[in-house]
Amino acid sequence: MKIAIVSSLLAATGNSTTADRMRLSAQLAGLQVVMVDVTAGASAASGLSGVECAVGLHLLHAGRLLQGLPARVPYCLVLGGTDVNEYCQDADLRRQMAAAVDGAFRVVSFDANLAGRFSAQWPQYQQLLVVVPPAPSVAACEPCDALDAIGLGAGSGANVFLLPCGIRPVKDPLFIARSVSQWHQQDPSVQLGDIGPSLRGHEQ
Repeated sequence: MKIAIVSSLLAATGNSTTADRMRLSAQLAGLQVVMVDVTAGASAASGLSGVECAVGLHLLHAGRLLQGLPARVPYCLVLGGTDVNEYCQDADLRRQMAAAVDGAFRVVSFDANLAGRFSAQWPQYQQLLVVVPPAPSVAACEPCDALDAIGLGAGSGANVFLLPCGIRPVKDPLFIARSVSQWHQQDPSVQLGDIGPSLRGHEQ
């Protein structure tokens, strides 16, 4: 079976990481997988040629593309926090997402809180919703001097909190920096490090 995984595939984002995990799981199950980047513009639709089903990450961006599939090709949408926390505030975007959900055979949420927000927004589609908690795999690795390389953990007794994420306004990952900064003023051993690229301008 040939399936498509439709997502923003911008490197170092949660979407691309989730899409790649899905790809690996599908391939291990013996499926042929096509990765389709929603940011590729008009060429993205050509990646759906010949697929027998599809999984789209995010109702808005993936949903727009998947609505163009032939009716015989089923698709599933994976709910994103940006869908219910940001895009739902815009009436036009909310209508676009509802149209995408209307054509889906299933909507997946990674947690119950997100599922509850979806149900509150679209109670008529609650029967499509299923909660599937993610189970990321963690590979063992050799110890490294990453903290020293970024100037953290100097001296004994340092309490270093590491935030692995890309920096972009819509996610506001640096809200924690303000609290940790205040904590650091009281206890200099407390430090916060971020490992990830600046993704300003990439809001997919």
